[in-house]
Amino acid sequence: MRDSAKSARAIEYARRHGLEIDDRMAVMVQEWIRDPLVSGVGYSDTDPDNPKIMLEFVERETSERMMSGDQQGVIVSCDVDSHVQHVGGAWSASLGASGLDKVAVVVKGLEEDFGERLDVEFIVAKDKRIYVIQARSVTDPDWPGVQIPEVEESRIILESNIVRGAGVFTGPAFVLQPGFLFQVGQHLELRDFNKNHPEGYCLIAENLKGHEAMLENNGLSNMRALVTVDYASRFSHPIKVVSETGAFYLGVLGRRDILRTVITGDTLTVTADQSSGLIYDHVVPALEPVTPVVERYLIDLADVTKISFQTGLKMQNPPYEEVDENLFVAGDGEIGVLFDDYNENETNGAPEKVYYRFIDMSGFVIGSGVYDIDTSDRMLKFDNFPALLKYLLYLARIKKTSQS
Repeated sequence: MRDSAKSARAIEYARRHGLEIDDRMAVMVQEWIRDPLVSGVGYSDTDPDNPKIMLEFVERETSERMMSGDQQGVIVSCDVDSHVQHVGGAWSASLGASGLDKVAVVVKGLEEDFGERLDVEFIVAKDKRIYVIQARSVTDPDWPGVQIPEVEESRIILESNIVRGAGVFTGPAFVLQPGFLFQVGQHLELRDFNKNHPEGYCLIAENLKGHEAMLENNGLSNMRALVTVDYASRFSHPIKVVSETGAFYLGVLGRRDILRTVITGDTLTVTADQSSGLIYDHVVPALEPVTPVVERYLIDLADVTKISFQTGLKMQNPPYEEVDENLFVAGDGEIGVLFDDYNENETNGAPEKVYYRFIDMSGFVIGSGVYDIDTSDRMLKFDNFPALLKYLLYLARIKKTSQS
């Protein structure tokens, strides 16, 4: 126990944070609780308008792997009266809502006694007795006050209620694709990306596996925000390290599609207020269209197949027959893009030119045009269908606004 204070990891941590290593506590003895019903961590949320206790836990095992970031825990929130509200992950069949309520009461009581937010590790034994393993202060930076903006649905990429920290960042994203063999090369690219973007960037990854060491060794020094799309945690050790770097974090489950719809280099806005977070595209026109022919005329939409914006975002490289003559409708249902010809020519599976019309839902064509993608030096920006669709819907909205 005493020698662990002299480990390379402990020494580096102390150096980075300007701490002196104090190894006076040589041995701590605690009762070993075998085969717990539930083990995890509890803490209070920071939203003054919606105070609650958050619990993050695993069932029928100790929480070491959860706290290290190697395992996804169940996440629930309890309201001010300690009644459970489900947030994410599988429900606790072992303990039930009433048992989790009691854990929340213990966490809340400890925080009231100490007069501060606490990171409380706990175990619930088979006899449903609650054991507090440790309670320590939450050591986060002084996060700025942030107001989450109202953003049009069609521009929202991801929403999260599992966040740590607060901030607003607009800038490039680096998308780390899953798969160990693929990640080896990507980590080299990520190091270069970090070096070449001193103004900051947002890292988007499936989970935390594979790049924890880069976080701890200051290899991601310019990262301003971290997003995991199939992992969510508030108080695992890697997330704590993220907050200590000054970056803020957003996590969600089951959104691996983000790894396909966002491209490394895309400019995004990421924001969080310590209770919730949002990612949306910060639209910067990538191409200037050929001057469109604007003819406001009415067409019959009765036989036109309408496809939602969200469905369109899942179509990476759709067959042309799934694009031509179909109307892709923005999230608010007020405007859409009708693709007249997405396949005049083809180069490496991508269209050279795209013919389109902007249509409002009353059937009026308010603009039309053609993009000659093949001659653009920004072709990579539109190397998949969702990227092009998002941009055209953005232009359609501008067109409608200018004519209203």
